[in-house]
Amino acid sequence: ADMMLIAPATANVLCKMAHGIADDALTTTFAAMRKPVVIAPAMNTNMYESPATQEAIRTLSQWDNITMLDAASGELACGTTGKGRMQEVDVLVAAAEYALTPKTMAGKHVVITAGPTQEAIDPVRYISNASTGKMGYSLVRACLNRGAEVTLVSGPTHLSLKAWQQFCPLRVENVVSSAAMCEATVAAFEQADIAILCAAVADFTPCKIADRKLKKQE
Repeated sequence: ADMMLIAPATANVLCKMAHGIADDALTTTFAAMRKPVVIAPAMNTNMYESPATQEAIRTLSQWDNITMLDAASGELACGTTGKGRMQEVDVLVAAAEYALTPKTMAGKHVVITAGPTQEAIDPVRYISNASTGKMGYSLVRACLNRGAEVTLVSGPTHLSLKAWQQFCPLRVENVVSSAAMCEATVAAFEQADIAILCAAVADFTPCKIADRKLKKQE
């Protein structure tokens, strides 16, 4: 196997794995595994928050080959609502992708701009470019998977990187105008080793923004 994914990981399994107990098929396989392992805890809220479970999670999180996911919040199998729900499939897939990628950019901080900007004409209208932001967001994922810390300065887009934010050092600055994007990007330069500027910044900005919706004859 190239990787092991344990989802769901119960309180019992987490505590056994953290202490080297291998008394069933799962824990025996885990004890022998030297490739990347992704662990997705899932259990009742009180079980998840118990000192024993949290200590096991902290112990396993320190191992080099383990990507430990945080439990999600929501409706649980026991009928209550709280923290302890297993992460959704998109998070598991992202974690697997992350675990399988060599960390060739570890220790690097990358600033990436993505998406369009919107330059206001009045409170209703704006000038923009038809950009999806997909290229920039793909670059963010590539850098995160390789172990980099990333600051993303993003214009308005429907895309999301919430799956990666569960386990990666990602900071997202959401902006609207080109001026705001410039300010946020320049502020991030001081800590950055690499900058990838691929946002579709608007080509024009109105000299004056009207404070009310302009009538057509104006």
